Amino acid sequence: MIKFFRNIRQKMLIENKFSKYLIYAVGEIILVVIGILIALSINNMNSSQIEKSEITAYLKRLKTEYTTNVTRANYLLDETENYPLYEQIEIIDSALNSFDNGIDSGNIETILRPHLFWYNQFRMTRDVQKEGMNTSILFKIKNKDLIAEIQKQQALMDGRQEWVDKENVDYRSVFNEAIKFRYMRPQNKYREVRFTNKDLANKLINNPWLLDEKSESYKLAYLSISTFRYVLNARVGYLESEIDGDIKLISLIDQELSK
Repeated sequence: MIKFFRNIRQKMLIENKFSKYLIYAVGEIILVVIGILIALSINNMNSSQIEKSEITAYLKRLKTEYTTNVTRANYLLDETENYPLYEQIEIIDSALNSFDNGIDSGNIETILRPHLFWYNQFRMTRDVQKEGMNTSILFKIKNKDLIAEIQKQQALMDGRQEWVDKENVDYRSVFNEAIKFRYMRPQNKYREVRFTNKDLANKLINNPWLLDEKSESYKLAYLSISTFRYVLNARVGYLESEIDGDIKLISLIDQELSK
């Protein structure tokens, strides 16, 4: 093809047909430009298709991450065998009620339950989300509402985590100082060991502070449980809020994937 056009140019020059040669040269340039534009267009289409595929794959992974978060959080709130978080708060309230009404052999077992201070440190994962931010693929998503919601939820989680970390530090300072009865509880980690009535009576006899509502140890023990309830209740509230946020993100991702 190149040889064909070269022969035409040479023939025109030999015949001294400069005007026709000029027209031909312009036409050839136009053809070359058109060819380049077509090639660029095809290349852009291919690049666009590759980017769209990458975004789709990323959105699917992001949806899986959020779905796993929701499933895991709901399990901790309602279904986990070692006391769901909702039930954990009821256990704490029962223990506080025992302190409020005075501890005796009839209710001491409530505050000696091995799982009274059970606390699962589960946090919503954001590994895929952070990967998208670091590689910029997140910001290639066309749905700006989705990007804005992701950034909003991340900011909320960061703020909540700062609060939780601070409250945990405050709680541990009370916990370590106050609850002497944590050493009175059964230490078998595989099953809950039950006390006999005689065991419970001995606990009261050997720990007279449990019968003295005005003692410093009694007040600190009550404070530690009350503080833990505050921390755990806030944690439950955060999980509920994060579940709602992730469900909203899943819905937005589904809308984007369906386009």
